[in-house]
Amino acid sequence: MIRHYFSECDKDCLKIYLGKRNFPYFLFSALLVYFRKIRKKVYSAMRKCFYSIFWVLFVSFFFIRCDEENQNDLVQKNHLKIGNDEYDLSTGVLKYNRQAGANEGVDLDLALFSKNVIISGNDNGGYGILGSGEIIQFDMFTSNDKYLDDGNYVYQNNPPYPIGTFSYGLYTVGWEQGDLSVDNTFRIVSGKISVDKKVEEYEITIDCKDEKGNVVTGYFKGELQYFNNSSAS
Repeated sequence: MIRHYFSECDKDCLKIYLGKRNFPYFLFSALLVYFRKIRKKVYSAMRKCFYSIFWVLFVSFFFIRCDEENQNDLVQKNHLKIGNDEYDLSTGVLKYNRQAGANEGVDLDLALFSKNVIISGNDNGGYGILGSGEIIQFDMFTSNDKYLDDGNYVYQNNPPYPIGTFSYGLYTVGWEQGDLSVDNTFRIVSGKISVDKKVEEYEITIDCKDEKGNVVTGYFKGELQYFNNSSAS
């Protein structure tokens, strides 16, 4: 029985058992043979486990990156689009002027600028601009002289201008400081502007047409500098 059992072992282990007749040697030899037999299986299993973990991590990383890219695609950037031409928008202002006429709403000037247009306040509570770039502005009619109400503002060209309308709009492309020409300035003649205000941050969406029939769209999200020019003579 013993010789039959060791016929399954390697020759070295058999010699140890037959020569020493010592149980510890036999146990050590048997364990050595056993581990020799399972070593390849353990190595193969560990390698498969490693590859499985690697592919799980790789696939997880790939889907995380794709999800981040999709989220970035969903986030709109501040821009002005005239037809197929798109321009970045960076800053914006609200200005309250002395009210004229019997308008139903309070007139606040909304202006949005590209990043190279610099806003400079003046002593009258108004502002001037320096630099160069793109500009779009509207006369918005809201309920107060401090901020724009939430909602849609629809173009209306005749008074009295109720809350939720705008009476005037224009944009300039390629404006340069000191350039008095109006070749690149066009009036907005129809459309609507959507406003969503959260604390001090505005989200403004523009969907209009200009006097030449071009579609004028835009998006701005951020704070608006406020100016009160009502005391100017």
